[in-house]
Amino acid sequence: MHFREFARTKFPTASPPNEDASGIIGNVSLDDKQLCANIMAYHVANYPGSTVFGHNEAKGLKLVELWVKKVGMGAESGSNPARIGAQTVIEISVEEGMLNVHGAFAGPCATLILDVATFCPIFVLSLLSGAYAAGVSMAMHTVWHAPAFLGTELRLVSTSLSVGGRISVSRCEIYDKKTKKMLISATQTIAPPRLSPSTKATKPKEPQTKL
Repeated sequence: MHFREFARTKFPTASPPNEDASGIIGNVSLDDKQLCANIMAYHVANYPGSTVFGHNEAKGLKLVELWVKKVGMGAESGSNPARIGAQTVIEISVEEGMLNVHGAFAGPCATLILDVATFCPIFVLSLLSGAYAAGVSMAMHTVWHAPAFLGTELRLVSTSLSVGGRISVSRCEIYDKKTKKMLISATQTIAPPRLSPSTKATKPKEPQTKL
């Protein structure tokens, strides 16, 4: 089964603030934008009455941009085919329940939303290729560049680095939307799930999206 069809049956339509994908900027179809928003909302368990860990802190994550592009070695790529990469942008504001005892954006809360954010570009490529390229977290290397405080509007920019095969890797930078200052950066390594041979993740094919 193509992952897009699986996503349509597995993930319910997202609750606010991700219920309407028409405002998401990007170069993929509206249908895929909504499916990606649905997948993200599912993974923060954003539904009425949710008691899943981290729901209260992550429920405000809003998908605002979604891009697919060719990436490679630039002018030195030569005859080597460029691979397909994805970039997603998510926004959220720091609320009181996301602070530590010092009044700053708490590290565990940052790690929670970084986990969700780094998976998003991989979900995008899964929708385009048809192969489920996500999996389970192996490691996350995180660097705190500067603190954030109550009311700070965060902008999470996530980019796929390697998708499919033995591992997938994705990177995310968290910025202060107002000052454009980088606050946190992280790279997550993801192992594919154990699937039957017919459903194993494969290297994403060229999407039918005009780049």
